[in-house]
Amino acid sequence: MQTLLRILIVVPCLNWLSGGVDVAAQLAKELKARGHEIVLLSLTDESLKRTLPLQPAPPSMVFLNSRGFVDGIRRLRKFLRYADTFDVGHSIGESAHTQLLLASVSSSRKPTTTIASLHSWRSPVFGRLTGAKGRIMNLIVQFAYSRADGVVADSMGLADEFQAVRSMQGIPLRTIWNPVEMTPRDGSAVHETRCTKPIRILGIGALHERKDFSTLLRSIAYLQRSRECCCVILGEGPLRSTLERERSELGLDDVVTFAGYQDDIDAYLDTSDVFVLSSLSEGSPLVLVRALARGVPVVATDCPYGPREILDGGKYGELVQVNAPEEMAKAITRASRTPAPVTALVERARLFEPQLATDSYVAFFEKILATTRDQTTFFEVR
Repeated sequence: MQTLLRILIVVPCLNWLSGGVDVAAQLAKELKARGHEIVLLSLTDESLKRTLPLQPAPPSMVFLNSRGFVDGIRRLRKFLRYADTFDVGHSIGESAHTQLLLASVSSSRKPTTTIASLHSWRSPVFGRLTGAKGRIMNLIVQFAYSRADGVVADSMGLADEFQAVRSMQGIPLRTIWNPVEMTPRDGSAVHETRCTKPIRILGIGALHERKDFSTLLRSIAYLQRSRECCCVILGEGPLRSTLERERSELGLDDVVTFAGYQDDIDAYLDTSDVFVLSSLSEGSPLVLVRALARGVPVVATDCPYGPREILDGGKYGELVQVNAPEEMAKAITRASRTPAPVTALVERARLFEPQLATDSYVAFFEKILATTRDQTTFFEVR
């Protein structure tokens, strides 16, 4: 008989234009469908600029409206004090886990277990933040993760690196690929929308440094020398004006379109010949799986760590070096000329369906809970 759990899922913000929110939303949806009691909590505001993929929405969504890191801890501590005890407190993101852990220290109703998540090679867990504030945050986050009851990593590469950190050794760890809500495409419909001239390229992601859209722009400039092409980039972020200037400098104003954030990316995928992921680092990029599910050939940087795992070492798409625009341009040409079979891409994407990921989450939650309760009983007996 299934044990029903009371689960708190904590995110920094539900207006966070990142795959982390989608992971939290899909997990909440699937757990609720199985009868578990779910509270989805945002540490900050309730101003939503996009529709969350939650149909139906969870019965309880909490917005703490905190202003800053310390205020978030204070408000979360107050929330826990008056809420019924949760079996599991699962945080998406380093700051969310750190705030939950510190809020739980002085709360009489802290979650029975706290499960952290790991989504980025640049995580403070690995001490990669720089500057005085960054080094302090590295230490705080490392302390918080060293006291987690368990950690979920979204790629095997991240899991291996986490286990190599001395202070993290011995913490229960499981690799669970991010759940991706997708609509697999019928291969017979692809030929109606796929063309060879011009090559239609699509990029999707937040416009910030880690996504490295500069390399994508330079690869298109290189590709233009030999092939007619056009590109649409979906997403918003602080680098939009910088990237638009670079587009002009490269003479690509009539070639590259910045279309902003879009809720429905399938329509763009279905009219694209190649999807390109140009990131410097990734966890387990959801959009790469979405592209596979729509049968779109993909080119991705072989960055730490997710693309290589998702594409099975290059079996399901082209892998290129980071910051290598000429290599990327050549890979785009190869992908458009000899696209992989749609059925193969779709079947690969199905390994990331939310139901499979949720099975793994529930099994991990139950394992950690059983261990925690056994330890509690042991100490009480002594």
